[in-house]
Amino acid sequence: MRNVFRTKYDFKNAATKEKITTSLILLLETKDLNRISVAQICERCGIHRSTFYRHYSDVYSVLEEIESNTFEEYKSVLLPFAELRRDDTDESKLKRLIMRYLHICNYNRKAILTLGRLGQYSGFYNKCVDLLYEVMLQMLSDLDWSEQKYLIFTARYMASNTFFLLFNWLEQNDIDYQSFYKMYLEIYYADIDIAARMANASK
Repeated sequence: MRNVFRTKYDFKNAATKEKITTSLILLLETKDLNRISVAQICERCGIHRSTFYRHYSDVYSVLEEIESNTFEEYKSVLLPFAELRRDDTDESKLKRLIMRYLHICNYNRKAILTLGRLGQYSGFYNKCVDLLYEVMLQMLSDLDWSEQKYLIFTARYMASNTFFLLFNWLEQNDIDYQSFYKMYLEIYYADIDIAARMANASK
């Protein structure tokens, strides 16, 4: 039987890894990835190089874990939106989903912004947009599209705009949750209306 209880050693390992990943995120705010060394990460979080190498092989393996963990969290709060349908009128359900989405994204703000700005070193931004696109496809599938290509175009348009809006909110960090939620909800309904119009125009 698998031991489900975490030991002090497990917690210590998790705390060390969190120090390392956090240090890399902070260093990336002022340095290019290819100019960051293991020694700089160790100095910033106060550990020995041997401790670093017990957990990671190099700087890029730290980045891979940050990207993987952040994307999985993003995915966990986004996929429930795929269960919504265009004519869903339960605003309380939608509000819960959006508020949880915004909360988790804001909690991971530094990681999302850092990964999103890395360009050639990380496909995080595009992965998020692609996931949004898959969700949008499901949400808009009940509309009467004359051809699949119009649904694909509309879903891609909505996905790109939605993530761009989120990214800018995280970047500016000057609009509170409630205000941004109201804006996000209005944009959501406006996009759904646009999608319906585009479906009609495709006939």
